[in-house]
Amino acid sequence: MQDQPPSGDAPRRRRSNEDAMVARAVLSLAVSFHPAPLPIAELNRQLSQGPEDPIVERAIDDLVEAGLLHRDDHHILATRIALNLHRLRIYPPANPDQNGD
Repeated sequence: MQDQPPSGDAPRRRRSNEDAMVARAVLSLAVSFHPAPLPIAELNRQLSQGPEDPIVERAIDDLVEAGLLHRDDHHILATRIALNLHRLRIYPPANPDQNGD
């Protein structure tokens, strides 16, 4: 029997490497702004390729779905889970140029 999504669930879209890079950047910025909320408009200015580029919205949606961000109409905020993963250097990955010793 093939694995199929439960009825009513849309199949997940394949994500590109660019999607993953933008998601890491969104999460990293949200963590760095904490405890202040990060304006979504600011994310779009910094990360998108133009006003029609949906990549930032996809990243936010995926991170909210994963429980790593809270979102309202105009802002995002890192969740406690995201902050703990960052503190443990699990996600987003630590900068390879930094020595964690």
